[in-house]
Amino acid sequence: MKKMLSNPSVVIGLLLLAPAGALAQSDPGYRFSVSLGAFITNRDTDTRLDSDTLGTGTEIDFEEDIGLDRSDSVFRVDGHYRFRQKHRANFSVFDLSRDSSAAVQRDIQYGDRVFLLDTVVNANFDLTIYKLAYTYSVMQRDNGYLGVTLGAYIADSKIGLAEQSLGQVEVREITAPLPVVGLRGEYEFTDRLL
Repeated sequence: MKKMLSNPSVVIGLLLLAPAGALAQSDPGYRFSVSLGAFITNRDTDTRLDSDTLGTGTEIDFEEDIGLDRSDSVFRVDGHYRFRQKHRANFSVFDLSRDSSAAVQRDIQYGDRVFLLDTVVNANFDLTIYKLAYTYSVMQRDNGYLGVTLGAYIADSKIGLAEQSLGQVEVREITAPLPVVGLRGEYEFTDRLL
């Protein structure tokens, strides 16, 4: 049995790098948008990897036990294509990957490997999120819109622990779809503020 939990919480939202007037949903000439941005995350990653031969694995807090950074800046790409006045497809991509190296302060069983006290362990947590969604605008005005969104996040993750000198490596990969349901809207307060 595998258990992988990551709890990313956004502290600062996406910074759009396009003029507000170019983003107005009600503009009939506006069909496609790409925006670049960044946000800061604060994460707590707990994991356990059980083994058929060694039994229940050790609960690991990757930030406390292995030294992964809790907070870092994340680059993000968002965009959409409006194919009809009230219909659009949305996409996002961002990478939450981190790695570290630390001497473990206790014996850790991770899958079929045991990393003993004071062993220097290299950890990597690769996580890339892809979002695909459809938005239907239920309300449109000259200065904005409100829409209902349905879609999926695809979380492509790989967690690994390694002790190179002993040749001990344990890696697990998971690709998981997560549902997206929500409201999406834009409101143009001025020509420069959206």
